[in-house]
Amino acid sequence: MLDTVQRAAPEGNVQRKPAVRLRPAERGDIEPVRTILRDLHERTMFANHSFSDARYDRHVEAFFGGRSNQECIVAERNGRVVGMAWFSIGPYMLCDDLKLTTVHVIAIDRARAGPFIAAKAFARLVEGIRRWSVARGGDHVLIHVTTGSEIASTQRLMRAVGAELVGGSFVISDE
Repeated sequence: MLDTVQRAAPEGNVQRKPAVRLRPAERGDIEPVRTILRDLHERTMFANHSFSDARYDRHVEAFFGGRSNQECIVAERNGRVVGMAWFSIGPYMLCDDLKLTTVHVIAIDRARAGPFIAAKAFARLVEGIRRWSVARGGDHVLIHVTTGSEIASTQRLMRAVGAELVGGSFVISDE
């Protein structure tokens, strides 16, 4: 279901493979995803705090332990993981008839994906999240951007994938 849908090629033309392919995460993806998330962490407003391998490992074990309300997908290019997304679905806290999909993280391997492939991977991941959400009765997908960096380019990318700005994140810190 998460594989990229390819358009039918006109007769006589060979159908091309997609530049970026989606699939559910597998145990073999644990280390490539860790590397991507470590790189993302270094570019966030939280980079002054150490990346926790133990915390990442706990999330991985919880995910592979079978929680049915969450998913982790990876974006591949030429057999290599170039991006990932982790998200979950659940009811809105004040309604019985509204299900929200919350995106916890979308990360792209900027070292392996140039700007074009990075944007393509991001767009495919968002589309995969949307389809997963719809298949489970989700009403909205909420993508929380909490990196605190590259805000203008993030807003452009979010608009390009059809996201509407409905609020924002505000931080109050003691630091």
